[in-house]
Amino acid sequence: MAVIDASGLALHVARIPARTAGTAPPSTVVLVHGMLVDSLISYYFTLAPRFAAAGLDVIMYDLRGQGLSERPSDGYRLEDHLDDLEALLDRLDPAGPVHLVGNSYGGTIAFGHAARHPGRVASVSMIESEPATGARSRKMADNLTRGAESELAAQEGRLRSLLPGCRTAVIPGQEHWVLVGATELTGDLILDWIRAHTPGPAAGDVSR
Repeated sequence: MAVIDASGLALHVARIPARTAGTAPPSTVVLVHGMLVDSLISYYFTLAPRFAAAGLDVIMYDLRGQGLSERPSDGYRLEDHLDDLEALLDRLDPAGPVHLVGNSYGGTIAFGHAARHPGRVASVSMIESEPATGARSRKMADNLTRGAESELAAQEGRLRSLLPGCRTAVIPGQEHWVLVGATELTGDLILDWIRAHTPGPAAGDVSR
C-alpha cells in the first residue's frame, strides 16, 4: 500500500498484481468503494484477491476523506471525486483501457469517469449503484435516513432501456450489502462482464 499525490491530494492506494502469467500485459481493474463508512478494505477482503488470481492487475484506493486518504475541509462533490480518479490514473498510468468496478457511490464515480473518458475505459460494473441524475440525488438524501434497503432492483428494466449493451443482475435477499453478503456470485458476474470486454489475446489471460 502507498500514498500517492494526485493533483495535490494524498490518496491511499493499494495494488495487487495479476497472479497468472500471460503473453500479453494483463488488463487492469480499478475498484472504487462507497461513501461514509466504506474504504478500499471492502474490496481488499472480497473481490480484489479473486480478480488478481483471475489474471487482472488490481488497483483500489480510499476516496478523499475516507480510509487513510487525506481529508480536505471541502471538495466532496461528485466532480471532485471524478478529478481525483482521473489524476490517480494519470499518475499510475495503467496499460490500456481499465475495467472500473464501483460499489454504491463508487459506481456513480466509475460511470462518471467513463462518461468523461470513454476511450480510457474498457468496461464499467456498478454494484448497487446508478449514474448521477437529479432523481438519484433525491434518493441518496432519503437513503441516509431510510437505511440499507435497496431500491435499485426495481430500476433493472429502465437501466437496460437507457444503456445499450447493459447487463443487469438481481441477487435476492442482499439489500444494499451485496458485495459482502454475496461476494462469490458478485465476483463471478463481474469477471464474466470483464471477460466479455477484454479484446484480443488478453481475454484469455482473465481465466477462471
